[in-house]
Amino acid sequence: MATETLTTGTSWVTPAGCINLRIGCTGGGGGGGASSATKGDGSGAGGGGGGHAYLTIATPSGTYTYAIGGAGTAGSGGAGGDGGTTSWGSPATCSAAGGRGGGQGIASSDSTPGAGGAGTVGNTLHTGGTGYKGTGVDGIGGGGGESACLASNGTTATGQAGATGTDGGNGGAGGGVHADGAPPAATNYGGGGGGGGHTNVAGTPRLGGAGLVGAIVLTYDLNIDIPIRTETADVKDGKTILLAQLAPLPLSGTIAISDTPMVLLSLLNIVGLESLGLSEGIPTITIGAVQESPDLNITMIYF
Repeated sequence: MATETLTTGTSWVTPAGCINLRIGCTGGGGGGGASSATKGDGSGAGGGGGGHAYLTIATPSGTYTYAIGGAGTAGSGGAGGDGGTTSWGSPATCSAAGGRGGGQGIASSDSTPGAGGAGTVGNTLHTGGTGYKGTGVDGIGGGGGESACLASNGTTATGQAGATGTDGGNGGAGGGVHADGAPPAATNYGGGGGGGGHTNVAGTPRLGGAGLVGAIVLTYDLNIDIPIRTETADVKDGKTILLAQLAPLPLSGTIAISDTPMVLLSLLNIVGLESLGLSEGIPTITIGAVQESPDLNITMIYF
């Protein structure tokens, strides 16, 4: 099985032999709101987590277009920005909305947290978690909501800490007193940003944290026929050497060579080689990051 995570770009070409393509779209996270610019007034609210949508295509083919939902901007003198929508296909066959931005701090009242985005198109849909409110006087910023995932909705923040709890992207923490809110940690795709804590400098609000960009995670199987030729060679004990060759492919994951029980002796000129092994007597090779690999010259031998 191969896995790819897309956070940039606009198109994806189906690899040779690709089957059972699973697509998970996560919307961008909403940005956290800034605090009030008035000294001692309210703090900013956390942004909402992005929604999640899931789709399966049994026999993918050709080139697919997609869009990655942008991160909601950090509130610098107002509310945080909304996260963008992540989608697959045109028209979209899988789509998830971004989380809403958290509200700016106000005097003597709580600021409004950003709502989580919803999965809108696909086989399985979930909604991101809501950020936490900013408090009205001398308060700390609200935490960002967690993005949704395949299994469940995202978790809603319940205080300064960013929301966690499922397999979605965690939210960023709200700012402490006189401190800016934080963005989610890297790879917490779709997490909402934290709100800014209250300011102690008149006319200078504390900033919210930006949300995190959305993502598309692809997983798929590779069904590849490997041509094998048998050659007689001067080999000790009269054993038979087999040579197999794969055409250049953008691939990762494990490929099984299943024609006969063999033991894999060596692999030559493999870029990204991670491991060799046997799976129920079948030799396997595992390739690392997705890439255009050179021809894979595989040397095997009968026992």
